[in-house]
Amino acid sequence: MTGKMDSGEIRVAILTFPMGLLSCVFSMQESLMVANYCASQFGVRKKYFNAQLVGSSELGSQSYCGARVEQIQPLPEPDQVDLVLVPAGPPPVIDQESLQAWLQACRPISDWVRKAYDQGAQIASTCTGSLLLADAGLLDGVPATTHWAIEQVAQQQFPQVQWRVDESMVEHGPVTTAGGGNIYTVLLQQLIQRFQGSDVAMETSRMLLLDIHGERQAVYFRGALDMRYEHPKIELMKQYVAQHFRHALTLSDLAGATALSERTLNRTCQRELGMTPMQFVQRVRIESVMHSLQLTPEPVNKIVWEAGYEDLSSFQRLFKRHTGLTMSEYRRRFGVKVYTHDDEGTMAFEA
Repeated sequence: MTGKMDSGEIRVAILTFPMGLLSCVFSMQESLMVANYCASQFGVRKKYFNAQLVGSSELGSQSYCGARVEQIQPLPEPDQVDLVLVPAGPPPVIDQESLQAWLQACRPISDWVRKAYDQGAQIASTCTGSLLLADAGLLDGVPATTHWAIEQVAQQQFPQVQWRVDESMVEHGPVTTAGGGNIYTVLLQQLIQRFQGSDVAMETSRMLLLDIHGERQAVYFRGALDMRYEHPKIELMKQYVAQHFRHALTLSDLAGATALSERTLNRTCQRELGMTPMQFVQRVRIESVMHSLQLTPEPVNKIVWEAGYEDLSSFQRLFKRHTGLTMSEYRRRFGVKVYTHDDEGTMAFEA
């Protein structure tokens, strides 16, 4: 990845670092190899990925599970790369202290990413790899996503980032962040389309049997009421909301339950959760509906009413905005199959 590259070559640096997810690293590299094959067979634009695994020899590349890759190239000169891929980093259940230690150890890599960005490289991360971009200062003041399970830690570590963890992918200029799980496959398809064209991206997805649409991370969230919040006032608010979210609630109610002023509660919620207290209530209600759609055959209007909403049509819009799916689509996709038996035979319904 050194020297002058010809115009048909797309120079890609796939980062390796301690606690990274090597399955993600190798999948990125191999998917781009498949894209190259598809480009040779079906592509209109004859551009090819030169994807290399790069990293710091001082840091090594041992993954969280102990596996490692030995044959990695040193970090290239920042002006000798077109695209930087940052795979999944530490597990999303990492604590604040361990995350800070990891970021400190990876500072040479995050500094290099910043230089590559300054030289015009496009940057794409997935899962907790976005925290390395945040540490490099590339996400200051802009929207970004990461794995939903690390939302609190990310918000506390990098409050200057506009975290949008309900989104599976957020693009801002030359920087793209993707959420957790296997969403990096959707990210790769978007990048292949950007560099090699939609025909190559489509053929690559067909070759790899990939779902190129993806879902918003919001449909996979652990419930807001299932989390334990480190800040005692936020935990107190959660407990109050858990008991009363089906009733009409005001900011004054929440402030009274936490013995804080409305202004202080608002500020604390924004700092700790990245949302207002009433947005937290809204999220709890939506998750209650999601839970009922998954596990019960109750009519939609009854489920919505029991979650504290009277206007079904406005809630339908809210649910679609939050999950990317209608309530019917959500139930079809995630509802469990429930079977009942009667004298006339077996009746099955999806709940």
